[in-house]
Amino acid sequence: MRGLIPGLLRLLAALVVIITTAPGAMAQEWLLDKDWFLPLSADPKPPAITFAFPMITDEFEFSQESGKRMTWEVNVGKEIPIFTAQNFTTATPIVGRWGVGLWVAVSFHVLEELGKDPSNPIINTDYRFSLATIKARRVQKASGRGPNHADYLDIKADLWHHESTHLGDEFVLGAIQNPSFERINVSYEFWDVAGSYEWRRLKRVGDDPFYRHVVRGGLVGVWPYAGGYYSDHTLDPAGRTIARSKRNLEPYLQYEFWAPHGAKTFAPFASVDARYKTVYDYHKASDDVNEDKQWSTNLMAGFRTPLEAPLSVKEIYARWYYGVNPHGQLRNQRDFTTFGIGINFNIGQRR
Repeated sequence: MRGLIPGLLRLLAALVVIITTAPGAMAQEWLLDKDWFLPLSADPKPPAITFAFPMITDEFEFSQESGKRMTWEVNVGKEIPIFTAQNFTTATPIVGRWGVGLWVAVSFHVLEELGKDPSNPIINTDYRFSLATIKARRVQKASGRGPNHADYLDIKADLWHHESTHLGDEFVLGAIQNPSFERINVSYEFWDVAGSYEWRRLKRVGDDPFYRHVVRGGLVGVWPYAGGYYSDHTLDPAGRTIARSKRNLEPYLQYEFWAPHGAKTFAPFASVDARYKTVYDYHKASDDVNEDKQWSTNLMAGFRTPLEAPLSVKEIYARWYYGVNPHGQLRNQRDFTTFGIGINFNIGQRR
């Protein structure tokens, strides 16, 4: 932690130097969002507003009743733009022109079970916030037909992101009836660096409907000082010492497609996120023992509205997930399946 803040300040100072000495006029804007490296629909727990119901999931470890269950999920969050500078405009992308900006983000996620265990317990809640996300965009190709017939290369560096996870109280009250249950503190700081290539193609010259494809690859890692994904102790005052996680890097691949709308209100979309995730192990012999890993895939497909309005339904989708349980302490469970339907909402307007 001691070297983090000075490092961030040096990086931001370097960006100021680059912006002020770059060729071409750099238009500087504050608190105005851009469509650079937007969270994809299949991003896990993004800084966005999403509601999923009904979802059918596998049994959670320490559930009171066995078998599949119905759940609902809510995610509330937002990427907040602080500052951007660019030497091209949204309406007139020019090959070789570029821009850079700073965002922060906050999000909250909750998962509740419905109709299986007594009292419909909240299974898990997650709290996330990012103090510094730097995004950069370069125009790779441009046809002169506007922003919807061009290629963009985007880079994202989320430099410091915190996540803390919490099992629901009523879930814990049921789980402690099992003698093997322990409450583990899954809370950590991480970074996320990724690259993205996006290409947009007009369906017809002079018309606005367009195809959009995005391909991304990235790497998430826990900051070394944080000691891994979970702490070296349980939350029980009489708890034992546990070995810290060792496999603290998770690579990922993503793809998203938008079909053109034409005169329709909704048009098809598809989005996929695949991550090589760590299977948490709270009973390994020492810190030096590697945990298992499993590719975990989140696949979404459905229909989306045209360009974002200030407040609107963004997408209606079906979702299928298979891999490591994505919920807090329960990430020690592999081969976990979720499927169901949901809605994503848009808030704010980008340009």
